[in-house]
Amino acid sequence: RTVLIGPMSGGYQCTSGYETATGGCSTLSGSLSKAANWTNFTSVSGCQINCLSHGPQHGKQLCNDTTQLDQAMELAKLADQIIVAVGIDQSVTGEGRDRINITLPGQQPELVSRIIALNKPTVLVLVNGAPLGIEMFVDGIDAIVESWQPGTAGMSALASLLLGRENRWGRLAVTMYRSTFVQEQALIQYSQTKPPGRTYKYYRQPVVFPFGAGMGYHMAGATCTLVPPYHQIYQVQCKVTHLSGPTGDEVVQLYH
Repeated sequence: RTVLIGPMSGGYQCTSGYETATGGCSTLSGSLSKAANWTNFTSVSGCQINCLSHGPQHGKQLCNDTTQLDQAMELAKLADQIIVAVGIDQSVTGEGRDRINITLPGQQPELVSRIIALNKPTVLVLVNGAPLGIEMFVDGIDAIVESWQPGTAGMSALASLLLGRENRWGRLAVTMYRSTFVQEQALIQYSQTKPPGRTYKYYRQPVVFPFGAGMGYHMAGATCTLVPPYHQIYQVQCKVTHLSGPTGDEVVQLYH
């Protein structure tokens, strides 16, 4: 029995507001249900993306109301494997809407922590337009998928990846900092070099995942050779070898 839990499992704000989603947006719940054809598959939100510390406000969840959390946990206890889909959307951050922290908002941290405590095979799917500090979850999760903002049809592609029908994974184009980074470096300070620094070039403290991190369902190796320069033009020749697992894409990274 597979259970999909999280506010990003169903509908979410899949466009930036500058474009229109013709025909609506694909959802992870609908895409998995259609692609997998599982006979025993359940999806539930578990909580909203964010919550209110006080209320009431129509359609908004109070942070002290754990009704959805409790219902989701009852389903999770019956599961053989769990997919948790959490993150942030335009209702939390975006152009003209900044955050003062990089943690998951609302009841989402409690949702993930409760599921980890069940000690069941679990995949954590992140849907977000900015890096999240998730260091507290890494050791308790079997796999983490950073989907960023998948767009209108991205959830269909994500379902194929999760089911192993595709093996086309990328690598992080940013550093994923720990949640404490906002105490180390003021978010309004944009200097890359001012201690403790920013980006993989200057930041030397522990991170959740470094720039360039990532993996697929396969193992690959690469050997590269620097060709002698010709008129100050350098060339690097690389041979990528498939070592094990299914056929898949491999991202070759070069830094100087």
